[in-house]
Amino acid sequence: MKLKRLSALGSALILSISTLLSIGFAGTAFAAAPYTCTWTGATNNNFNTAGNWTGCNSAAPQPGDGDNLVFNTASLSASQTLTNNITGLTVGSMAFSGTNSNYYGFTITGNALTIDGGITQSSSAYTELDLDVTLGASQTFAISNSSNLYIGDQTLTNSHTLALGSNALTITDATTCSGVSVLSALTGSGTLNDNANRVILNSASPSYTGAVNVNDGTLQVNDSQALGTGSGGVTVASGAGIAYGISANTTFAQPLTVSGAGVSSYGAIIADGPSYSAGGCSGGGGPSTAYTATLSGNITLTGDTTANPTDADYNLAITGALSGSYTLTVVPGAPGTLTINSSNNTSQTPNSTQSAPPTTVTVASGDNQPSLGVDIGTNETYIIDGVRGDTTVESGGTLKGDGTVGNLWVDQGGIVAPGHSPGCLTISGNLSEAGTYQAELGGTTACSGYDQLDVTGTVTLDDGNTPPTQGKLSISLVNGFTPKAGQTFEIINSEGSSPVTDTFSGLPEGSEITVSGVVFKISYVGGTGNDVVLTVVSVPKTPDTGFGLTGAHIGLPLAGSLMMAGGIYFISRKVKHPVATKRR
Repeated sequence: MKLKRLSALGSALILSISTLLSIGFAGTAFAAAPYTCTWTGATNNNFNTAGNWTGCNSAAPQPGDGDNLVFNTASLSASQTLTNNITGLTVGSMAFSGTNSNYYGFTITGNALTIDGGITQSSSAYTELDLDVTLGASQTFAISNSSNLYIGDQTLTNSHTLALGSNALTITDATTCSGVSVLSALTGSGTLNDNANRVILNSASPSYTGAVNVNDGTLQVNDSQALGTGSGGVTVASGAGIAYGISANTTFAQPLTVSGAGVSSYGAIIADGPSYSAGGCSGGGGPSTAYTATLSGNITLTGDTTANPTDADYNLAITGALSGSYTLTVVPGAPGTLTINSSNNTSQTPNSTQSAPPTTVTVASGDNQPSLGVDIGTNETYIIDGVRGDTTVESGGTLKGDGTVGNLWVDQGGIVAPGHSPGCLTISGNLSEAGTYQAELGGTTACSGYDQLDVTGTVTLDDGNTPPTQGKLSISLVNGFTPKAGQTFEIINSEGSSPVTDTFSGLPEGSEITVSGVVFKISYVGGTGNDVVLTVVSVPKTPDTGFGLTGAHIGLPLAGSLMMAGGIYFISRKVKHPVATKRR
């Protein structure tokens, strides 16, 4: 009986211990599933403080749990820098969301971080991962809401790595101006798939051996080794492009396979300035010194391809083997040049330099798109008879037509020639004229007889730089028109009240211009007090045909006539008629 009781007690004890152990393990390691840990920052800025998280099992994220981290910027009153002070932290996914009026965002620094499930960045602000990042699996970084994700240090002070291992990283975005700047060095052999509008590779990655596939948008490469060794190959799909960002003469040795003409009219192979901000949708001006991006790796064309040297100071040179039975040409309007020095080029003339081809674009009357801007490049002529938005005429470009544009900037070397010889161009914004205004005079009525720029906003006859580059004025007489002294021609009609800023180069107030013998005086305070007006001072005298001399001295020709008649009579009396002589 006693043994039975002891046996029963032992069984109960074992059962109790087993139950406790199972409960204990269920509540700790064995039952621990990945949590969704949402950052509150209620205590401080450290990852390992439990009070900074909700939904995280009353704890901070654990190193091996693969928790999913969520960060919301909606309540931020300033940008925040958070510190990952958890050693060996591996997370599932990271999500950044929320909107605040001042675009405050998160910067995460500290210990290295491993990510298994990708990143979603839908916050209206930026996100910066200023630490070493390792991919624990193939995954996607997805960007939206015109936001930006920086992998690495925006200030370029700290050096970090983005370790792909053998995993594939795919980058996507949903809006035009969103993007990813990879400021860290790539390592590993995994594939980088660029499916986004704008991705920037900024740092040298000498140990990266993976393939790079540009499937959409533009991949900007800002270092000669940003693509790694190139052993995995760099492929640019049709409709996509690769931009080589340079601030000095730079050689890129990675092989390249390119198909198609690239991103819209922007080109498939691009020379441009470096940009560290993925948020910028347009670049700035060129440098003061011309630089060349030289591609020394083998280039295979799998379709007709366009190159775009985006500025007169950014040029492209091809020295690697160029193969494929397709053409490589400069995109219309590109300011720079493309030089091909490939020894076994199968589709181009070796040792040749190309510029943008002459191109004319016509915007017909009735084609009214005031929100659509226009950039007129080298060897491009735009004839705008409809309506367009803000317009820039770059060096080598020409703007004509009788239509309307928004703000108009005419760069040095650009030309604005209103109408169709002649005519009027309306500028519904401000005019900045640092190029050449070609004004034709063919009558006394604006628009139908002579050229006019009709400006709603301000008129500035320089580029606004220090020192400024002044615009130039070129006048020509057309259609057989002969002006008369005292006639006036209002070549710029400023409808606003502001005075004209600066003057045309070499033509201060009241100076004179001579065209085909006609002398004009220019004023920048003419018309209603702020219009640019030409006044005819003098015209060439009528050429003297001899009739004027005859009328003034009638006696001279009369005496001459009498003397000539007498001479003819005298000769006729002295000379015998040939026939009469023969009859004798």
